[in-house]
Amino acid sequence: MLITGEAGIGKSSLIAEFSRRLTAIGCVVATAVCASITQENAYQPWQQILFALPSIAAMDSLALHDPLLSDFLGLTLTADAATAGNSLQEQTATVHRIIDLLLAEARQRPLVLIFENIQWLDRASIDLIKTFYRFITDTPVLLLFVQRVGADGSEPLINSLAPFAHFHALELSPLSQHAIQRVIEEQLEGRPLPLL
Repeated sequence: MLITGEAGIGKSSLIAEFSRRLTAIGCVVATAVCASITQENAYQPWQQILFALPSIAAMDSLALHDPLLSDFLGLTLTADAATAGNSLQEQTATVHRIIDLLLAEARQRPLVLIFENIQWLDRASIDLIKTFYRFITDTPVLLLFVQRVGADGSEPLINSLAPFAHFHALELSPLSQHAIQRVIEEQLEGRPLPLL
């Protein structure tokens, strides 16, 4: 799912509330916030996602005992092992190990992966998203992408996911005056409106 909206319209607030509610009903929610300064760091958003997973965050972390995940997350002496000179075979094995881990998490509890500011995703992360997307047809996984309207850079990802039947896009628009008044009244819980 893609959520877009103008700057300041409330995308982050919506995502925060959505995450809170999903966590309250037992979902695993992992968020990556992409930034222009990390766009050159391959897989940086995926590292954020994986560190947020219970199986990775646990004290006896699975990643510490798994060489592929340990290298990918920079937990070994070769901090750049996820991106520096790995053979195609090693990279493919790492991608499949990550996908296996995510699917295993989702079989335990529904999994929600949120990528904010997707216009700053790196090419390797986009490729991993596209690969993972093909595996989640029968698994309780929601991939949620968030970006500002008109932000360039996410077209390759969106164009590759849009043809899937379960992909949806939602553009947030400003509230009408009537809707704003309703929100204020609900927040005031019946108290009189202050004079402005």
